[in-house]
Amino acid sequence: VWNDDVKFYRVKDSAGNPIAYFYFDPYSRPSEKRGGAWMDEVVGRSFALSHDGTSPRLPVAHM
Repeated sequence: VWNDDVKFYRVKDSAGNPIAYFYFDPYSRPSEKRGGAWMDEVVGRSFALSHDGTSPRLPVAHM
């Protein structure tokens, strides 16, 4: 992660399979990022861009 305050989470379904990934960056750092709440997609879910074309590339978001 890009800062010690950032937490990384794997989002799993009820069977324990990963369905997404999430970075949580809760603190404002004036020299690096604006304060306030915002979220963005880093990587979108995609079958076309997956490694094997049959299972989806899992999405990654940060907040």
